[in-house]
Amino acid sequence: MSNTITMQELFDRKVFEVPDYQRSYSWEAKQVRDFLEDIQFMSPNRRHYTGTVVLDPIRGNHQPTDRQGGHYRQFHIVDGQQRLTTSVLLFHAISRAIMRFAPHEEELANGIYRNYVATVGRNKQPLPKVSLNSDTNDFFQGLVDNGAPPEGEPGISAHRRLKRASEQIHQRLNQLCEEDSDPGKLLEDLYTRVTNQMHFTLYETEDPEEVGIIFEVMNDRGKPLTELEKVKNFLIYASTTLDVPNELRDVVDRAWSKILGTLMGAELESSTDEDLFLRSNWRYRYDPRPRDWKGAESVKQHPNLRVHRDQHDDLLGQLTGYTTGLSDSCVAYADAVNPNRSDSFKSFSGHSKLTAMVKAWNSKLVRINVLQPIVPILMAVRERWRGDAPKYLEVLRLCERFSFRVYAVKGSRSDAGQQRLFSLAHRIALRQVGFDDVKSEIQDELRHRCNEVEFQRSLEQLNVDADWYEWDGLKYMLYEYETHLAELSGQIPEVDWEAVRKTDRQKSIEHVLPQNTSDNDYWNQRFDQEQHERWVHDIGNLTLTLSNSSYGNKDFHAKKGSVIDPTLRCYANSKLYCERDLTKWDDWTPESIEARGSEIMAWARKRWAD
Repeated sequence: MSNTITMQELFDRKVFEVPDYQRSYSWEAKQVRDFLEDIQFMSPNRRHYTGTVVLDPIRGNHQPTDRQGGHYRQFHIVDGQQRLTTSVLLFHAISRAIMRFAPHEEELANGIYRNYVATVGRNKQPLPKVSLNSDTNDFFQGLVDNGAPPEGEPGISAHRRLKRASEQIHQRLNQLCEEDSDPGKLLEDLYTRVTNQMHFTLYETEDPEEVGIIFEVMNDRGKPLTELEKVKNFLIYASTTLDVPNELRDVVDRAWSKILGTLMGAELESSTDEDLFLRSNWRYRYDPRPRDWKGAESVKQHPNLRVHRDQHDDLLGQLTGYTTGLSDSCVAYADAVNPNRSDSFKSFSGHSKLTAMVKAWNSKLVRINVLQPIVPILMAVRERWRGDAPKYLEVLRLCERFSFRVYAVKGSRSDAGQQRLFSLAHRIALRQVGFDDVKSEIQDELRHRCNEVEFQRSLEQLNVDADWYEWDGLKYMLYEYETHLAELSGQIPEVDWEAVRKTDRQKSIEHVLPQNTSDNDYWNQRFDQEQHERWVHDIGNLTLTLSNSSYGNKDFHAKKGSVIDPTLRCYANSKLYCERDLTKWDDWTPESIEARGSEIMAWARKRWAD
């Protein structure tokens, strides 16, 4: 521990900047809680090792100066930005808490703020101790200003995390102070622990080239870089290696601001969502071969995006093109993966009815839940035929039929057909195929993977197996049947898909003939044990429901009910058309189940036919 330094020594006469090639703030509640607990439960008068901080000196003649003439060294934070950013949030919270709970210590509060949050420069402007990258710095500085936190909803996920971290720290300090008889002493002790007991290993780079290696392998407290962050890092770092004047860093900053804002607005912020976006963009614009995708490494190793001697002008154009192309495609991706947003498909806004149909069919495709092979085609079509809602809708209908027949009914693996679909998406982007060719190729691949005969056979096999209840596509098929029945009445479903999706199978799927018929004479008179086993999980005996627990093993007439008593939970009073449709049956027997199953099967064959 002899080569470590304290937080006080780390911050002494230094100002830090998070370079744009670094990730934005990524700590969630767990990391912040662990950080606070580490401080709260430190052993008195003992050092607490907090980790390594890697700094890259900002080289040049300019040194920031405060109002008293003190000079500060400037550093880029290569590793440690999450801890240092959270530390500034903590110092800000301690300063504010002292002003609230121990106002007689105002000088201490101001000193903490000045030494660890922001001082005042010679130009009488704030001189922040830590400045974040361009995506988040304005938000962060507003958050740690002595005024109120930024108003309104955070713009991107990093803003949201910063705001939540700040609120979490303030709430924790307020709670500790309210529970303590001497909050002023508690806060001073806490400040001393942070500044004197927290120790870091400090490493300063000697050569700028070290940075490119270090930021690839370092991360903060178990938060590895996402592939999207690695791509951003690569692009910005590449901008520093070019031998030609360039504004690539600004292009990347603008692109990532749009990308992160779009993904956050579409609630697609997980690393899985980001990876599907990167992968889909890459496959339709650069390389459709499935096995060649290696995440950010594919971007770095692509021949047109690597640094080559004496080709820096060409490389700049390629890097800029990749960045803007990625940014341009994020809206198409968000619309394809989360189509039910109020602002989705804005480019189709001049066609309100068509836009509603596009959203409805794109939602169907998402419900089948096999998106990886399909999304590159949807993105490529949006880019190639911008604003053309009818063409996009035609492709959606074809892709929905392909997904349902190949993945849901036939049960093919999720990568079945992707080689040809990715290749098609790539050729759409290269303008090597026309729209009629696009339709023909999807139809050809559908016939290859699950032609009409195979589709009928696969449906029949589900009937033979007599266990539709365990089939993964059951909810989707029954909801489509619900939509069909509603349309026959000139209506739309009264129960939306999300209500069905979020409810587990036991509660959302009703067996008209119950799974347990013991002690019920009605059912035992109509079904012997062999018949019960044969028909209980048949498609004709299953329906969507909102009241499965209220039906239990009641007889059919009790379940069927009557509209005379609107308070009665029964099929007749259901919001679901498929339950109301059951009331047309006078009795429920093997023959009734078979007849209803035949109706559903006939509809399904027609619904997903070529």
